[in-house]
Amino acid sequence: MVQRSTNGGAWTQVARPSGNAANWTDTTTRAGNKYDYRVAGVGGGGQSGWSNTATVYTSPNTPTGPSASREGSNIVVDVSGKPAYATGYNVRDGATQVASNVQLPWTHVNPAPANTHTYTVQAVRGSLASGWSAASNTVQLLAAPQAPTNLAPNGAVVSSEGQTRLSWRHNPTDSSPQTAAEYRRRVKGTSSWTTGTSTTASNVALTLAAGEIEWQVRTKGQHPDWSPWSAVAVFTVIDKPGVAITDPGDLWTRRTVTVKWSFDQGQGRPQSAWEASLLLGGEVIEHRTGSGAGRSVAFTTPLVDTQEYEVIVKAAAGDVWSEAGAQSFFVQVPPAAPGDMSGVWSEESGAVTVDVHDGRGALRQPITNYFPNSRLVGTGAWVELFKNWQRNPYAVGTANYAHNGGAGSAMSLDSRASNNPDGTGRMVRGTVTATVGNWSYVQITGNGATDRVPVSPGQWVAVRARVFASARNVVANMQFRAGTVFVSQSSTPLIPVTSSGHDGTLVTFAALVPEGADRVNVSFGYSSGQADVVVGSWVQVAAPSVAVAASEADARWRAEEFYKRSADTDFRVRFTGAENDSEAVLEGQRVGGVGAGARVAAVLGEIDGANAVRLIALDYGVNAYRFASASVPAALAGGGTGMARRHQLEVFPQTTVQRRGLMVSSPEQHVEFENAAGLYSLVNRFSELTGVFQFYMYHGGYPGDPDVYYSHVGVFDPGYSGPVFDGSSGLVQVGESWMGASWDGAPDNSTSTLRMAPAAVRANVERSVDGGITWVPFIEGADLPVLETDTEALSNGVTLYRVTTYSADDATSVVIHEVESDSPAVWLSGGDGYTHTARLPYDPEVSITRCRERAVRKYAGRPKPVVHAGEAVTRTVDYSGTLLLDEQSPDELADLVADEAPVHLYRDPDGRHIYGALGDVQLTRESHAHWGFGFQLTETEK
Repeated sequence: MVQRSTNGGAWTQVARPSGNAANWTDTTTRAGNKYDYRVAGVGGGGQSGWSNTATVYTSPNTPTGPSASREGSNIVVDVSGKPAYATGYNVRDGATQVASNVQLPWTHVNPAPANTHTYTVQAVRGSLASGWSAASNTVQLLAAPQAPTNLAPNGAVVSSEGQTRLSWRHNPTDSSPQTAAEYRRRVKGTSSWTTGTSTTASNVALTLAAGEIEWQVRTKGQHPDWSPWSAVAVFTVIDKPGVAITDPGDLWTRRTVTVKWSFDQGQGRPQSAWEASLLLGGEVIEHRTGSGAGRSVAFTTPLVDTQEYEVIVKAAAGDVWSEAGAQSFFVQVPPAAPGDMSGVWSEESGAVTVDVHDGRGALRQPITNYFPNSRLVGTGAWVELFKNWQRNPYAVGTANYAHNGGAGSAMSLDSRASNNPDGTGRMVRGTVTATVGNWSYVQITGNGATDRVPVSPGQWVAVRARVFASARNVVANMQFRAGTVFVSQSSTPLIPVTSSGHDGTLVTFAALVPEGADRVNVSFGYSSGQADVVVGSWVQVAAPSVAVAASEADARWRAEEFYKRSADTDFRVRFTGAENDSEAVLEGQRVGGVGAGARVAAVLGEIDGANAVRLIALDYGVNAYRFASASVPAALAGGGTGMARRHQLEVFPQTTVQRRGLMVSSPEQHVEFENAAGLYSLVNRFSELTGVFQFYMYHGGYPGDPDVYYSHVGVFDPGYSGPVFDGSSGLVQVGESWMGASWDGAPDNSTSTLRMAPAAVRANVERSVDGGITWVPFIEGADLPVLETDTEALSNGVTLYRVTTYSADDATSVVIHEVESDSPAVWLSGGDGYTHTARLPYDPEVSITRCRERAVRKYAGRPKPVVHAGEAVTRTVDYSGTLLLDEQSPDELADLVADEAPVHLYRDPDGRHIYGALGDVQLTRESHAHWGFGFQLTETEK
């Protein structure tokens, strides 16, 4: 028996010679393989063991992919496909064998340089040889290259902006790389060439003017001669086209958008292609492309109301694309007119007749709110209200505090319940542990000339701090200097302070800046002795800017205000430099459309859940009006109506109150406010304006009085009675009419207008019989007007109907209507749509029970049974009564019970509304005029 393994694979039987054979010939071998053989004898006693292995190689396969490349004066020959089991290679140059049994790659050394050389390769193994390969490329050692090819651009249109890259392919005959290139170009139709050179690069970048350009190139290898000039390539240079998006504008009012653009190209070439993208939040949600001169595309993606989108368009003339044009737009689809619905209970049918139709009302003329920011949105710009010159008010470490207690003195932090606005109890302690004869103090402003608080003569400077002392009362000092030169000192009388209490003593004191002084430093201290001083709790050093003189009362007030307001969420505290190492300012945000104000800070606030202009009275002691203002547009020069809601938290304590509330000018026309706590509306109907067109909101009090808030601000045409709206208000009801609000430009920065709402064309109606807790569909997708009968409304009580209407553009609006019914009867309904109804008297023999299913189970190993309770609570109605034959036939009740529909509906004068399974009904004739009846209904799913 003979077995064979091919290329190291599995053994397979290939022969079983008969008789006592001593040899066998394998005729199934193929070239390029290695074969292993083994033999076993087979006789009557079975099979012998296997012989040793004999290995035979067949002729190698023919090599593939021959190549030749020049290397100096030599040529390197190789193949890409080397056959298996070859041990060497023969090489021929043309018909002459130049190498035998060599390894590849093989170098043909110094072949004849004037001849061309084309090689074939043969694989060998011992005496076995493959066929000769295909011919390699032809190599000549030194020769001029052929003309360059693959010139680009050629036949293309390129932009005059930036540089145009000319490229080509060097075509050597001797395999040598490009060593030089010369190119030339000219405007087509002219005679003179502009030339340029390159070295090894097969491209060059040029700045070209618009026109039709023809060009050529030639190259060199290592041979000294140039190649022939290439064929002439021609391309066109044009100015880059431009696009401008003409639609949409800043505001879009439809559910889908069509983008339109203009196209311009300096040489008058037409648009050939375009790309357009629709983006939301910077992400592309739809991308469209097209060819030709079309300049609009309709995106199909539905737009979400009150979202800002962006469209980007670019277009091409030939191969030259424009820069992308972009336009952002705000989507505000006018809401559909609300559904006007009427509903009437019928005691005859036990149902409500529902009539839904378009509810726009009679008002059709647009109404404009000329105030550009009725939502009173902040601008993001912050204005300084008060400033604290103490550089480390929270005592984060002892930086910016100083101590001078002589020998044995020290500075440290102290922790107490000091009511800092940041929730900490950090304070600074100055301790003297040796008896010395000099002053001991804690200085709360810097020591250096640049660290001290800048002041101006005639100003008042005030300080607020909480002070503790361990042994004696404290004196507060203000030391005024001109730079570092001492000018004078102002000290307070002894301040009685606590040594053990948690609150310490809150100290506010003020001093007038003397002539010649421009700096002040502040300290708390006492004369010699072993003691300590603790100072902290949001230390406030208040001084107006150097250009303003203030009274002592004003300075004290400023020192207190910063601390009181620093935790208010309408404001922010900002350090002007490094946190807790620079002055801090209390800031409020400006409101769009509202000016800075006179003797008030007019900043963004919130009251009763609405944005408002918050007015803070400033300029302590100045008896003058305090107001913020906004512009009245010229459109209202003939008169108009100003409106706002005024929120006054407390009654102003002054006996003389400036009662102006809202005013326009000029001439001045105002309405007064009530000096009362609470919310009320102010309406100022003004006549013709001839001078400055301004709208004023007055504070009416003085510094220290509560802040005043103005919300829901609007300025309208004459005769308008409200309500105040803005472009984000959605549906607004004016009298009997529903109208849709929209911005006339950028949201919160333009006028807003009420327009007749788009007609409602279809509606969905949902019903609620539990006061709006749950809703079930009643009418779905019905074209308006629609008239339906609701057999499942409450028979006694208020049924709510939520009507959602849709415009032709799929804008919606939702309103809830109430329908009241007061039937004194019990209604039992069944059949398809519960249209089979019986009206029954509401007799005393009605009982409603509620129960939860429970079961008792016994378990092995437990001495007592276990109770399990179900999750659902079930109601059961037990009803019995009398039917008068002249009012109700017993046959009707019997037919209702026999209806195939499995679920019935029970309704009664107590407002119960129960779906359930109806048990058997007992009917008993009690006289010729009446029947007795009874039934039980167990609550189920509908």
